[in-house]
Amino acid sequence: MKKLFSLVLIALLAISVLPAQKALVISNGGLLSKGTSRPHEDAALIDSTLVKLGWEVQRYSDLDSKSFKTNIGKFAATVEENEPVLVYFSGTAVQIEGKNYLVPQGIFKTQSQFLDAAPELSWILSQISKANMKLVFLDASRTPANLVFRVAEEGLTGIPKIAGNTLLLYSTPLNTIQPDQEGENNHLAQALAKEIQTPDLPMQTLSDRIITQMRILHGGKTPPIPFSISTIEAGWKLNPPQEDGEIKRILRAPTLFRGNIDGGVAPSF
Repeated sequence: MKKLFSLVLIALLAISVLPAQKALVISNGGLLSKGTSRPHEDAALIDSTLVKLGWEVQRYSDLDSKSFKTNIGKFAATVEENEPVLVYFSGTAVQIEGKNYLVPQGIFKTQSQFLDAAPELSWILSQISKANMKLVFLDASRTPANLVFRVAEEGLTGIPKIAGNTLLLYSTPLNTIQPDQEGENNHLAQALAKEIQTPDLPMQTLSDRIITQMRILHGGKTPPIPFSISTIEAGWKLNPPQEDGEIKRILRAPTLFRGNIDGGVAPSF
């Protein structure tokens, strides 16, 4: 009985210290030139895939300027230092004076009005910077219909430097507008949903695997290569295999180890 109690206590302690895997999934669909539900469909695919894998997902749709920044801030406030984070946005984004802005719902008559309202990509990255792994995917190279003022450059611009252990991937190359692809989902959403389920996947290969899968979905033709930048360190694995007596985790870091507790083995993750 005493041994059984010790095993239960060990399991409870292990669960209490295991980091969560948290995801933020946002879709803004009511602001595109032709009006489409595709952003919501793509976000629903990513949401359901992550939930199936065990991620804790916060999902939002059609955020205006106030709720957009507020909900990003609320999500960031829940992130702990030892937790991996994934952010997926489907909608549209624009570059203005060398910075990328995700477009909220609403009509924006002037550039200054828009800049005050829209969350900027570098700000979003800074909000989740304390996470030990940051995965950010932008399916946002569409033409917005809610900007009355003229945007000088199309698509998104690059980011020359990002924090450690971060992957940033766009759905298209830089300075590129791309309409939604045929089929149930856009290629980035399909590729991400497929590749993120790969067992024991080295995180350093995730970007290349997604881009390769997007190429396959393009029908054998070679599409323009999407922009990506990564500082992910070697040794991180996605979906590590579950061993006997081990609590399954999504991500395993290279520096974590097993240790004995009261004669038992602490779960690795």
